[in-house]
Amino acid sequence: MALSVPSGVEVESVEMLFSYGLAGEFTPESELTINNRLASSKFSYSADEGYYIVSIPNFSSRYNWSVRGMISYYDSNGALKKAYTNQINIVDKSEV
Repeated sequence: MALSVPSGVEVESVEMLFSYGLAGEFTPESELTINNRLASSKFSYSADEGYYIVSIPNFSSRYNWSVRGMISYYDSNGALKKAYTNQINIVDKSEV
């Protein structure tokens, strides 16, 4: 996932938002936002670019997952803004 923010802004944090459900009952087509996430990983920001790795120990075909990245930053007026990446859906191939 990739996301750009306007130049010259102060980035507050980088986050990964997750939602999941039982493979037979979950519809990952719905949009994943900060309001309906089930799990989140927040990283402090210290460089212009980098890798952010999340470990999910129970990742299995029992669940379908949706994930989005999010960056919180202060715009030129000092207001806190949030920008989201595209959504990635991880669906058990036997369910397709």
